Amino acid sequence: EQARLNGQKIPAQTEYPMIRKDGKIRWVETYAVEIEYWGQPALQIATIDITEQKDAEKANQGYIARLETLLEIEKAIVEAQTSNQIADAALKRISKLIPCQYASVAVLNTNTKKFFTLAEFTQIGKSISLPEWADLPRLRESMPGLWSGKDYTTGNLQHESKYTPIRVRLAEYGFHSLTSIPVRKGEELIGILILAERKPDAFV
Repeated sequence: EQARLNGQKIPAQTEYPMIRKDGKIRWVETYAVEIEYWGQPALQIATIDITEQKDAEKANQGYIARLETLLEIEKAIVEAQTSNQIADAALKRISKLIPCQYASVAVLNTNTKKFFTLAEFTQIGKSISLPEWADLPRLRESMPGLWSGKDYTTGNLQHESKYTPIRVRLAEYGFHSLTSIPVRKGEELIGILILAERKPDAFV
């Protein structure tokens, strides 16, 4: 109203956040129309709560960003020449989808019956991977769900009772959260995608 009295042009539609009495932020959209009221110029204003619309727009933007990342992964895989390059390219982009400070792909060596690191991506400036970090019996004991296609997630490695060399190494570098995602060919476990974060309960 003050802007109108000062001769400024009033926008017909505006959006802005408002803080409720309980401290929560709501987005509103207002529509203003200049009218005459009892012979005097005035403004008629209608206000609509558009918080849900704003939340949906934000979620949609996140969905689009994830799709773009998936397309980047697909393109990188197509352009890669070796399995190591494929894994390395995928890991660097997976960290955009799932924020983490460490990611690696381990595959099963069918001769030694041990898992070894094919590629890793780390944001702490040092390599963490072990040449061979788990044999089948130990892995079956500590993460049995991987064989049935279930992820393994823990929020605090420092309090783990069952250890594998890779968990010990991650804990030594200050990581708390770990999630292990099985990579299967049919019913056979052939590899594991490992994500780790120093913040506790990052994947829970």
